[in-house]
Amino acid sequence: MNSRDTIPPQEEENFDSPFGASEYQPYNPDPFADKKESPSKIIQAQKVEVEDHKPRLYKVPESYTGFKIEIKKAPKPLSASHDIFFQHGNLFAEKLQDGSISYMLGAFSNADEANLFLSDFLIKRYPEARVVEYKAGSRLY
Repeated sequence: MNSRDTIPPQEEENFDSPFGASEYQPYNPDPFADKKESPSKIIQAQKVEVEDHKPRLYKVPESYTGFKIEIKKAPKPLSASHDIFFQHGNLFAEKLQDGSISYMLGAFSNADEANLFLSDFLIKRYPEARVVEYKAGSRLY
């Protein structure tokens, strides 16, 4: 290096390498051969045991007017471990005149919205599901 040169050695230009590109690497048919395998970044699911699970069921309010979707009708209350309690939140339950229990979800202002939701999301999983109407907390059908 010349003593009159003002460019620091680490910033000297190298006209043999492409401008702004990395150093030339000769062709390597297996570029990952010399790399160490990194640990997996996938976090394994862990099952959590919950012994005191109590399904959260709501009563239909006395002032409720609208539509709900009955996804299950059972002759007696379902066990706390039944699938619907883990797959859906805000479930409503009502004891019907024949003694069976109706399990419902949703709160729709009109039948069209309820039927659309039923056909788009629930009918495949619950073929017996149907829309029910309430007026002032009383079930109409």
